Amino acid sequence: MGFFFIPDSSTSKQSKERFSNVVISVIEGNVMARELEMEFNIVFGDSWRCTARPIGPNQYIMRFPNPHEVERAVYYGASMRLKCTDATVRLSTWTASMGAKEVLQKAWMRVSNIPLYKRTGAIVLFVGSLVGVSLDLDASTLHKPEYVRVLIGCRDVELIPAKVEGCLGDNFYDFFFEIDKVVVAGPPRQTSKVPVGGNTA
Repeated sequence: MGFFFIPDSSTSKQSKERFSNVVISVIEGNVMARELEMEFNIVFGDSWRCTARPIGPNQYIMRFPNPHEVERAVYYGASMRLKCTDATVRLSTWTASMGAKEVLQKAWMRVSNIPLYKRTGAIVLFVGSLVGVSLDLDASTLHKPEYVRVLIGCRDVELIPAKVEGCLGDNFYDFFFEIDKVVVAGPPRQTSKVPVGGNTA
């Protein structure tokens, strides 16, 4: 469950500049970057020169003149047979999560057994970091006797332990976690049915 969290400090301008990019995935055959460039340079003619850059196995990124051209290409490019080479590609829009392997799951957690006389925003966030990344604090619950609410980011919300030991100052405590509200959930879990009874002979 452990991981190193890096805050996203990219700007909205950086993301906006990427909206004119199209992702080209090779679904059949082989194609080189220069062959893709030849293919799409024919489409745009002298008005735009395309450059294809590899971003993964059989996957390239290419900048188009504007987002409208990307939208049109994706609409018609679910399966596109290239003329310059014997290959088939799929066109899709670029997203900020391109290349990511999974999403950070998030949930508001009720955290209890943090002593009221030691309860500050910083301490609560530290306690939350025992099970994931503390992303936010519900300030209205900071001095609530029963619990305090913390937004936790983690790999799997369902695997957050109900009890975690931590050292606060000179003393060890058991801190208790309970899911209050899931904000970003993971994909549905696959379940396997195991037959019960019947003849096994």
